[in-house]
Amino acid sequence: MDSDDLLNCTYSVASHSFIRNIYLNLLGWNLLFWVTICFPVNIALLASSFYQTFHATTIYYMIVFEVGSYSLQVTSIQDEQGHISQTRLRVQDVFAMTDSPTKILTQWNRNNQPVGDSSSLLAGFLGQVASNFGNFPVLYESWTQVPEQYKNNVYVNTIQANFFVNDVEHKQYILGSLGKKWKDKRCRLFDKFYNWEQSVEENIENHPPHIPQDHWAIFVRYRRSAKTMEIANKNAANRAKLVIPHDLGSKTLARKRNELEVMHGREFSRAEMYQVSHKKPDGSFINEEARELHEKLQDELQNCSKMKLFESLWERTSGYVRGMGLGVSPSQVIGSSSRATSSTTSFESNERIEQMQAEINSLKAQVAEVDVLKQQIAFLMQRANRDRFRNRRRNHREIDIATVCATVIVTVAKCPRNNGSELNYLSFSDPPTGRGPRDSFPSGVAIFRHPKIGAMTTMLV
Repeated sequence: MDSDDLLNCTYSVASHSFIRNIYLNLLGWNLLFWVTICFPVNIALLASSFYQTFHATTIYYMIVFEVGSYSLQVTSIQDEQGHISQTRLRVQDVFAMTDSPTKILTQWNRNNQPVGDSSSLLAGFLGQVASNFGNFPVLYESWTQVPEQYKNNVYVNTIQANFFVNDVEHKQYILGSLGKKWKDKRCRLFDKFYNWEQSVEENIENHPPHIPQDHWAIFVRYRRSAKTMEIANKNAANRAKLVIPHDLGSKTLARKRNELEVMHGREFSRAEMYQVSHKKPDGSFINEEARELHEKLQDELQNCSKMKLFESLWERTSGYVRGMGLGVSPSQVIGSSSRATSSTTSFESNERIEQMQAEINSLKAQVAEVDVLKQQIAFLMQRANRDRFRNRRRNHREIDIATVCATVIVTVAKCPRNNGSELNYLSFSDPPTGRGPRDSFPSGVAIFRHPKIGAMTTMLV
């Protein structure tokens, strides 16, 4: 049994912390240190003495796996008020933050790969999430067959609950990393628990304690199929041909490139990163094969175009770009391998895209300004037309009022008729001047009323 066997044991973080505290209180860190130094025996034997008190697998996990969980990483966190602070966290501490509003800030490069101090913490966290087959059961033949519901549930409730990540740019990398770690974990699980000296039925009966038997049965039959065995043998043969390891340790290539670019203030090509990742601290290559391949790469870069060199690399590694790390596809570097035309490196391609995007944003801003001016002009024209219409109506009304006011003063005259009766006539003049009585005006005008405003008007009779 090793630490991998205990990643999926039925225990909670709270119970694990409680047992760990009891263990540390009983022995103390100093006692544990001196016991380990003075008695260099298998630590599992030390754990077996506590078997009657604690569960054996839990004790083993506590001693062996805690070495990794105590690896503290300096990272930035942000609380619910938006305050950012620096702290040191382990992978196990991240799980304890799931119900907390505090989240871990992440840093990403232009290829949407995690970099910075938080990248190693994110990688370790994703490894433990993928190792939990309660999240992604082993019964599926490939990562693409895992239902999207499982992936989205883990992404929202586990990843986004602890890290600041972007759905558009970061989700693809995170799910791809989970898929790779899930596949690798399944391989280790099969190699650990499958006994080739037993039959398939016996292996199904002796399933891992943290894997349901029906899930294990489907997984074992898939691994023992002729097609899967052929692929496994081919992959093992290809792995045996790998004689040039890198010298970066657990640090990703993207993180190393980001550190060099920040330090030197310039970009590093893939050829430079090959030299960095395959050299020892003293400046020498890891082995002779690495040195020969580096010299061959330099000759090819000088004798042929970068485009042809990259296309040849793509033909040997479909969907993967050498020297860029996980999450970068050929389309991100130049386009597609069949119709790439201008860009030669991921930096040049992305710089051109950023420049074009800036130009597009500038044009959009100018168009927006023109639209605003058009709206303002239309508003002013509408307002001018409205004012012109109001002025016209006001002028017509003043003309009507002036017509009525022309007959301000009227007088009533008495005129005899044949029958002796009297008929009232009106007399009018221009506006009064204050001279003479009202009966001094000439007569001969009849009284009428204005049909709209009810004022009196006159007409000659």
